[in-house]
Amino acid sequence: MRINIKKMLGPRGLGLYDFVAQPELTAKWGGAFNGQEFRRAIFDELCESISFEAIIETGTYRGNTTAYMAKAKIPIYTVEFNARNHSYVFIRFIFNSKVHVANNDSRAFLNDLALKIDVPKEKVFFYLDAHWNADLPLRKELEIIFSTWRDSIVMIDDFEVPGTGYAFDDYGAGNVLNLQYLRKTRYFDDYKIYFPAKDENSETGQKRGCVVLTNSRKCAEVLNQSNTLVGWKT
Repeated sequence: MRINIKKMLGPRGLGLYDFVAQPELTAKWGGAFNGQEFRRAIFDELCESISFEAIIETGTYRGNTTAYMAKAKIPIYTVEFNARNHSYVFIRFIFNSKVHVANNDSRAFLNDLALKIDVPKEKVFFYLDAHWNADLPLRKELEIIFSTWRDSIVMIDDFEVPGTGYAFDDYGAGNVLNLQYLRKTRYFDDYKIYFPAKDENSETGQKRGCVVLTNSRKCAEVLNQSNTLVGWKT
């Protein structure tokens, strides 16, 4: 009788197997922020310019970006929908008390955090990367964030950077991660929008695009002085 190992272990057991037997997975996508050095420079500058009280991430995957952001030594709340990947990152950060890993839909996760009094509600850095399927959670994620958190900054991965060759996600009509998608979000008129100050030719790794958003005047004043970001006039 053939034994179905995957079925026997289940997604959580497979996550443990991945962590123990496949250490090369920590280098998936080139490492933190898709292996992009300039993207890491953007994050580093933001952390230097704004004293964030916490980091909230959607779409943990293998936790490579999470591990890099953990260097900030502030609480990180991160969510991964896939049970196998969640098991992997749960084990990866089991001894790091500042990293809190959840297994949930990103929208439900953000709604839960919005209700928790011990989770900071201002000066939070959000990294949104939970877009793998046609059911994009991004619009709802932004609605929850900008209706709950103050003086905070959002970075969206895999986003089109106008006038550049950065790669971005396209899930078909109405589901392309670009400015047109953002214009259909609830608080678009309040957004201050920023893109990387360098094009893809100055970037390393996967060369994925990103956008940085805030609805805070205080944060916008800081971002307007950034060396790694440039403002976009809507």
